[in-house]
Amino acid sequence: MKIQINKIMFATLMFVASAVFTACEYDDSDVLNRLGSLENRVAKLEKLCKENNTNIASIQAIVEVLNSQDYVVSVSPISYGGVEVGYTITIAVHEPITIYHGQDGIDASAPIIGAKEEGGVYYWTIDGEWLLDENGNKLRVSGQNGANGTNGEDGEDGQDGVNGEDGVTPQLKIEEDYWWISYDNGATWTKLEKATGEDGAKGDKGDSMFQSVTYDEQAVYFTLADGTVITIDRISKEEATSGLENGYAWVDLGLSVKWATCNVGASKPEEYGCYFAWGEVEPKETYDWATYKWANGSKTTMTKYCADSSYGNNGFTDDKTVLDAEDDAATVNMGGSWRMPTVEEMRELIDGCTWTWKSKNGINGYEVKSKTNGNSIFLPVAGYNNFADKGLVGYYWSKSLNMEFSCFSNDLSFSSSYVATGGNYRCYGWSVRGVISK
Repeated sequence: MKIQINKIMFATLMFVASAVFTACEYDDSDVLNRLGSLENRVAKLEKLCKENNTNIASIQAIVEVLNSQDYVVSVSPISYGGVEVGYTITIAVHEPITIYHGQDGIDASAPIIGAKEEGGVYYWTIDGEWLLDENGNKLRVSGQNGANGTNGEDGEDGQDGVNGEDGVTPQLKIEEDYWWISYDNGATWTKLEKATGEDGAKGDKGDSMFQSVTYDEQAVYFTLADGTVITIDRISKEEATSGLENGYAWVDLGLSVKWATCNVGASKPEEYGCYFAWGEVEPKETYDWATYKWANGSKTTMTKYCADSSYGNNGFTDDKTVLDAEDDAATVNMGGSWRMPTVEEMRELIDGCTWTWKSKNGINGYEVKSKTNGNSIFLPVAGYNNFADKGLVGYYWSKSLNMEFSCFSNDLSFSSSYVATGGNYRCYGWSVRGVISK
């Protein structure tokens, strides 16, 4: 009887185990499907969050372009898998702007970050209301003054920001199924609405901060989610009189080359930048014949760029009269198509422009204004050899060797009383201003 009971129990256990194993196999598949669906949704939400942050930065960039009176060169659609997902807006001077459409098929809602103009200044909004800091102050989009108005109409010049503060860039993130916002570069975060689940909403294209981006031959029209329209003028690349080359700004002065707006090593037109011996591509502490790369310690021992044996090391000559690209401070430090100007291009700059001595943010120099199109650059009086005579005399290297004395190279020099091309010892540390051939 005991054996019979054990057999019955064994059969019963086997039946239960079989049922459990069968159920587990079914449930495992269901769980895996759910996990796959969840992972797909999380990936989409992360993509949505990333693209929304890109769009926030793009709104700020658009306002900055507007304020600086820069203009659009081209509009190019962005496609993914054959579907248009946004635009790349190429700007003349500023970096390109990327704008994404909303996403299809996401059961989620996102806070709509926008910008509205008040008194010529753009401030951030969230879901149509002003985005305020902890003190109740509106957060400015850009630190610059306003320029054009909205809805395609010209507006008045913008007012200065509160206490001269720079613009703020809000950031979004999703955490614990909720949207969070920060407007102090991620130092602190404020909880917003639910991102997923019962409170989520599904739109035709998901949530986007732009209703549309449209353009014609005259302008590009950025329509934000709340209906605000920001209009930026459009111009063809061929018509552009300013722009960027490898991240460095240039201006067309109506001459044979385009001129950089800053010295090599500077980020603002009035900054002195770096000093270079002629044919060297790195600044240094001491500028003399003992440290000069292309001489053997004196002005009569040239080892490269020598057209006269009386200046060459042991009679050396190579008849090189223009710097090679690897010895050009503008080419090496700025990249792209940048190079140092020839002495002929420096003379063209003198003859083709009006030179006005002035101070820019406390720095002496010349406003060099084109006689043909009115565009201008500023050349600071940077002195030489790490700030000797700074504010008094400016020296700028050309890429041309002096044909009379091989220990000299041609340059542009100026003070408040003169502007001229000439030549000087190659070992000295001069400023460099890059150009681009047309």
